Amino acid sequence: MNNKNIYILIAITLFLFWVQTIEIKAESSDNDIYFFLVDISQSMKDVGLDVKVKKELQNFISKKVPLGSSLLIIGFGEKISLIYDDKIDNVEDKERIYHQISLLEFNEDWTHMSAAFDRLAKRLSELHKLYPNSRKYIYIFTDGKNQPPSYLGEKPEHFEEILNKYFSPDEIERKNSFIYYTTFGCTPPEEIIELEEKSDRVYVEETPKEPDKQIIPTILTLELKKSNFAITTDEKEIPLFLIVKSSAKNIYDVITLEVEPAGKIEPNKLEISEKSQSYDLTLSLTVMDIGRKEIEIIPKSEKGSLLQPKSLVVSLNITKPVPLIIKLLRIIIPLVIVLIIVLWYILCPKFTREGLVEISDSGEEIIRWRIKKGQKAFSNKVQVSKDLKLPGLLRNSFLLKIDSTKRIFIKPLKDEITINNINIAKNKFYPLDSETLFSVSGRKFKLARRIK
Repeated sequence: MNNKNIYILIAITLFLFWVQTIEIKAESSDNDIYFFLVDISQSMKDVGLDVKVKKELQNFISKKVPLGSSLLIIGFGEKISLIYDDKIDNVEDKERIYHQISLLEFNEDWTHMSAAFDRLAKRLSELHKLYPNSRKYIYIFTDGKNQPPSYLGEKPEHFEEILNKYFSPDEIERKNSFIYYTTFGCTPPEEIIELEEKSDRVYVEETPKEPDKQIIPTILTLELKKSNFAITTDEKEIPLFLIVKSSAKNIYDVITLEVEPAGKIEPNKLEISEKSQSYDLTLSLTVMDIGRKEIEIIPKSEKGSLLQPKSLVVSLNITKPVPLIIKLLRIIIPLVIVLIIVLWYILCPKFTREGLVEISDSGEEIIRWRIKKGQKAFSNKVQVSKDLKLPGLLRNSFLLKIDSTKRIFIKPLKDEITINNINIAKNKFYPLDSETLFSVSGRKFKLARRIK
């Protein structure tokens, strides 16, 4: 075997080892994640919880957190302390964590709980994006008092406000999370008791409880591509486009769709077998009242998947149908206007040759009025005040135009005009022959026309 073949064999071996390493990492990416939020303020020490917290935390991590899990420990008092944020790969990692916990001191003057929960929520969101299928176990060791440092000027939030802000029941389910509040024999805040009653993922225990390792239901996210429609009472059926996304790669479920308050949807049963699927649906309405109304589509899972949102809302603006005559007029009127414009363009007389019209005063040229081949007659008009700007004449003195027969016309506007010593009436066009002399307010002008 030559050297080239040996290099190729080594390269293939390294590649297979690299692929295997990636697969091992991918398999371990769904391991459990443990979060510990530890109150290290003086108030914990005052009621004798500091020793209990250290002991229980060390025992729990040593005996109940399996190797391969990710671990985050946040201590909070006046400041937020990140005690540990890494994966536990071996026993030596656990021993190191055990030692770090033993060094904790509960002597902080303040309890900045809101900042600690904010830090925890951000890290939880980051890890959930990386490992959406992993279980997240959150253990809270605190006496429930939020006392941020006074020099920060921050309004203290109640424990209830903090829980609602970061850990509502829907948010807990969405991120595959479980919350364990440890009392250590003390009376827990009422807010955490209420949250426990609302969610089957919140536990209030005297000592840290080992997770039940219950199976996390698959999360199915439903989205309507369009949910607002303007329809008439004649339209009984509305087309919908539904997208369903699954949090699990391997999924099989059947979703049943119900419509409230009145109507039906077809198909009303959807088989879910892929990570992302789309469906064309038809929503039929049985009641068509004029006005705005909302139709609620309620999905139900036959296999116990967690559906988000729990209902889909279709907003309708229902009006009377437009009369047939109005529909026809909306079509006919634009066509008639277009036809008139086209006919005018076709039938309007045009010049077949180029030409030139000049106006001169005492032999000096004042303006040249050019005519192009194909130019429409009556389209080139000249107002003295705007185009010629002749000194001594009133504004809008007269108007000139030329028709398709090459005849030139003049219309007095404000100044008096004399043709062949005859005064002509205002606001009426009079023909001017080529080389004709005419007077405007006593000033004489000569008109010349040369058409090829």
